[in-house]
Amino acid sequence: MNLIESVLAELEEDYVGLWLLFKEARMAESSGANISEIVLTTTRELIRNPNVVVGDFVNQDFLAWTYPQDRIMEEIVARLTKLNRDPDIGEVCWFSMKKG
Repeated sequence: MNLIESVLAELEEDYVGLWLLFKEARMAESSGANISEIVLTTTRELIRNPNVVVGDFVNQDFLAWTYPQDRIMEEIVARLTKLNRDPDIGEVCWFSMKKG
């Protein structure tokens, strides 16, 4: 199962934080590939999926971002750049599946 399939399967059950994409990419990749590029490519695929929502948790409530897809990607890249390391649990963003 590739990373996108793994994330989509997990989204059927629960929210997925961007940190998990980094963790899974690092565990699966042994060739020395650029992990950030793998994660960003996967993230682009996820946000193109009409059933996937990106957002943040605020006071235990998931708040979906209402930006256009291009802006969502820009925000993720900006947050990662500011962080300047792999995100930890709860950092940068979360993914969810649309309900209903």
